[in-house]
Amino acid sequence: MRHSALPTGGGGAAADTADPAMIQDRFTAMLAGEDAGFAELVRPNRLGRPTAEWAMRIHRNNVLGALRGALAGLYPALLALVGEEAFTELVRAFAAAHPPRDGRLTHYGTEMADFLRDWPAAREMPWLADVAALEEAGFAVFRTVDEPPLDPHTLAGLAEDEAAALRFDFGPHVRLVASSWPVLSLYRFALGRLVLSDSQAQRLLEREGERVLVVRIDDESRFVALEPAVHAFLRSLADGAMLADAISAGLASSGDFSPQLALKFAFDHGIFARCHRRQEAGVPTTSEEGNKT
Repeated sequence: MRHSALPTGGGGAAADTADPAMIQDRFTAMLAGEDAGFAELVRPNRLGRPTAEWAMRIHRNNVLGALRGALAGLYPALLALVGEEAFTELVRAFAAAHPPRDGRLTHYGTEMADFLRDWPAAREMPWLADVAALEEAGFAVFRTVDEPPLDPHTLAGLAEDEAAALRFDFGPHVRLVASSWPVLSLYRFALGRLVLSDSQAQRLLEREGERVLVVRIDDESRFVALEPAVHAFLRSLADGAMLADAISAGLASSGDFSPQLALKFAFDHGIFARCHRRQEAGVPTTSEEGNKT
């Protein structure tokens, strides 16, 4: 006859009378490493083995291992930057603050960047949060649904004032990431895609901040470095500005900014999903009407 280590009917009062919701709460806290009194709800078997503490430790380690595997898959650069031991501590702290809400862990951990910004242990490494944000963006664009990009021919024949008043919607497969740290270089260095000498690696954090276009192309998340002026232009459009105002933002960032090249870059990377023309009473304002022809 097998003897269970879990609470069942017909025995110890604490186990038998415990409220199920309270058991779940204490069990969740136990998995996070807290002493929430879950052990007193576990009745040892007649042989006295395994003890409640021993069984709980095994279960906690199994859960931590699963969460660590999920987060290591989502944040490989973060893992490489902090090392195995520190990453395990990070996973433990993150899991305590953000326990999984779904048995499927494929989407677990997308709050990591915000968590790192507030985690005391990362206070002396503020760039870690931005690296995590970049990796989160890569994951986000990878799992978006397909949406056809805007056909540049839709804009053909527009008068200058009409073009200046255009607004653009970005596709769901696009993100812009800006950091005061060299976030893309850090990401590439961590994954071995940027080879540096020891002296160059030591000075990596001294580089200027970087801006990145994160876009899914051919079912792959790609990270494209952006010049400050191009980023200012795209950021302005993403925030809902008219084309004329976005061009002004680009020119304010750099006098060498070329609106024509910036628009070509955007269309070449399939950034736009729709555009909206100047509002006129009773007239459709989006490019969708033009795309039907």
